[in-house]
Formats: sequence, C-alpha cells, structure tokens
Amino acid sequence: MTNSGACRLRLTTLDEVIDRVGPHWPRGFMLAALALVAASCGGDDAASSSTLSVERTSSSAAPVADACAVVPTADVAAVTELAVDDGVAAGDDRRRVCTFQDQTSGVGITVGIEAGGRFDEKAELSRRSLEVEGEAIESIGDRALFFFSDQDLPEGVGGVLVAVGDLTVDITLQGLDEDALREAGINLAELAVGNL
Repeated sequence: MTNSGACRLRLTTLDEVIDRVGPHWPRGFMLAALALVAASCGGDDAASSSTLSVERTSSSAAPVADACAVVPTADVAAVTELAVDDGVAAGDDRRRVCTFQDQTSGVGITVGIEAGGRFDEKAELSRRSLEVEGEAIESIGDRALFFFSDQDLPEGVGGVLVAVGDLTVDITLQGLDEDALREAGINLAELAVGNL
C-alpha cells in the first residue's frame, strides 16, 4: 500500500469493536463506522476483511480541528432534535471523529473531519458499501453527497459526505428513516462546515 498519512488500525472481529466501544451502539452502526474508518486508512477491501491491518507512516497534512469542538453536543441536539449524549472524541492529527448516541431511540451519529482531500475516495467506498450512487447536495461546501440504505440493516444507515477545500467532512447516522436521516445529516453537515 502506498498511501501517505498516519494511520494504524487492527481489528479482528466486529465483536472486538463492540467490546472496545461498548455494546450500546447498534450492530449495523458499528459495521458502517468500521467501513468509514477503514476508508480513512485507505484499504480497498478493508470493510470485507475479517482481519484489518492498515498502516500509513508519513503525515504531511496540517492537524484537523477537534470534531467535538466543531459540532458541540448542544448544537447537535438542536439541529437533529435528538436527546444525544455528550460527544466522544477520537482520532489523530489527520482525522478527528466525534460520536453521539440518542439514549432514548438508540440513533447513532458519527462526525468525522479529515485532511488530505479524500472526498472522491470516500464517496466511492460509500457507493460500494451501501450499493447506492449518492444524491448530490448543492448547498454545502465545495461538493456534497447524501447516502442512504436500509438494504442489509433493520434500520437505515447513511449520511452526508462533504468536501471543503482539502478537508472531508463525513456525517454518518443510523436508526432513522430516509427522510429524517437526510434532514439530520444535512443539518449536521451545515453545522460542521459553518464551524470549521
């Protein structure tokens, strides 16, 4: 693999992911988040592998903003109309993530901010993972796409992917129907882009 950036990820099974982040997250959300994390490391077949080990060693991008600072919990609750818990931050200088969950409905939200101009690569991974083309959104950032699928999951999963200069913002949600997920995803994307 000839990717640049700093990324090290090793996961053996989905159960290991659940053990690390807690069982309160819906299983389908974990699968979607795992696919997005794998995409951020650049693995072409990462989402389908039972063991994932990806390394990138050099980083030339400037550090990205803390995702939880860009999308504060109170603002996430206001734009989604969900009673989300406090955001949980993760990531490194190249990619920062903030995750939220509505304790009542179980809806999961992940907001990622990544340097390196990876919009096209992540859009292609989303197309393959969700088996949908994505719907263009004209009003956010330089380019934006909305993705949704309920094909393999009991609840819908999807979100909004946005290019803003050299940054890629990815919003992932699970547990809403398509219309509600589109509205929440677009509202979150507008919030994130407005606060960058």
